[in-house]
Amino acid sequence: MKKVILIALISIFTYGISISQTTGDYQSTGTVDLSSSTNWQYYNGSAWVAAGSAPSTAVSGNTVTIRNGHTWSNASTVTMASGVTIIHQGTTSAALAASLTINGTYIHNTTSSAANVLGKITWGTNSNMIFRGSSALNTAVSFSGYSFQNVSFESTSGIWTPSISGAGATSCADFSLGSGVTLTTTYTGMLTVYGNYTVNGTITYSTGTQQITFTGFNKTIGGSGGIAFENVTFNPGSTYTLNSNMTLTTVFTHTIYGTLTTANSVVITSNGYLLLANAGNIVFGTGSYVSYASSGSTLEFAGTSAQTTNDAIFPVSNPPASIVINNSSGVTLHASRTYNSGLVMKNGNLNLGAGAVLSYGALGSLSYSGATGQTTTDNEFSATNGPPNLIINNTSSAGVTLHAPRTISGTLTLSRGILITSSTNLLTLSGTGLSISGGSVLSYVKGPLARTLASNLSGGSSYIFPVGKDN
Repeated sequence: MKKVILIALISIFTYGISISQTTGDYQSTGTVDLSSSTNWQYYNGSAWVAAGSAPSTAVSGNTVTIRNGHTWSNASTVTMASGVTIIHQGTTSAALAASLTINGTYIHNTTSSAANVLGKITWGTNSNMIFRGSSALNTAVSFSGYSFQNVSFESTSGIWTPSISGAGATSCADFSLGSGVTLTTTYTGMLTVYGNYTVNGTITYSTGTQQITFTGFNKTIGGSGGIAFENVTFNPGSTYTLNSNMTLTTVFTHTIYGTLTTANSVVITSNGYLLLANAGNIVFGTGSYVSYASSGSTLEFAGTSAQTTNDAIFPVSNPPASIVINNSSGVTLHASRTYNSGLVMKNGNLNLGAGAVLSYGALGSLSYSGATGQTTTDNEFSATNGPPNLIINNTSSAGVTLHAPRTISGTLTLSRGILITSSTNLLTLSGTGLSISGGSVLSYVKGPLARTLASNLSGGSSYIFPVGKDN
């Protein structure tokens, strides 16, 4: 009796037979074609029998399995009904000869080429592509250049370590990474997601820049595996709810044109360039905020209507290393801040909310980096607690005009453009050391410039005055 049971178990594992068949299911017995009944068995409710019709006639709720050791080759165009699942555990040694429309689910569960199958598939609305592997089965994956509906990666046991590559544009509705899956990506194409994005496993970014664009409406981002992006964009009109902590990696730009709403107590760690553009906005749940890296992190306001900071986007602790004002309608500072990093005035004004004061720490700097003429104001360049360091990097021939007399204790950096002063609106450099950097025929002070000289100045000391005028 024990021997009979053992033989039955071996048969089950060898052929991948499910223990819960449904009437109308199909399984292969050799080389098969979905449009032919040859080498197919049909489950009649109590036993597997020779199929009298092709699997292409399967109906919703049925499963069609190409088993391990069997070859799949379609010679005729096939459209599978909604709700039908195809499980491929066999071999596709060459690309399918004819097209296949999936209106249900296709599961690739084999080391045989996924590209040979996916290149012929048209995905019906709400269809599912599942890459299924395990620690013992490194299922083949093909990802670049497809227009999926829902796509997911899942492990049936242990840790599965698939990888994706290529540079073709890929799109999907829902994207899901299951627990037990560690996905390594060198994929450098644009992944567009218009559905939900769930990560319960681990994504490891390798070489190249991984880009993802979200375009969905009333969708979610989350999962237990941690959410991280190298280069992410939320398109205009998109609305997503972030249910897990998220990391925006260093070096890359992360742009929000749509609306990102966080759940309560969610932390966004921004190590790169966070851009709130056009109507882009982050709506923070209770206890949620952005934590910025002390170096390399930038927050740019580039809206098409007036924008206002808040404690979550501009926290007192771990603020951005650099803030860029690039909004012609202006940006309002909601509360007082002492800023020890770089404020960049690119376009528009910085306004101060009721009672708000902007002060600078010992390392603070103020940069004028516009493409049109700019004039300083009291709001960002006050007479008290003003920036120690001033940077002129304006590409317009109109330059930057100093609106009132000001003194800086640090360094004047002349990268590009002209700083216009006058005897009334005089710039004074109070530092007695080497307090000027740069300066050229393209960048100088047009007007008077005052410098404080060291009290112990000795003969032969040199102090530069990079002043000039138009020809």
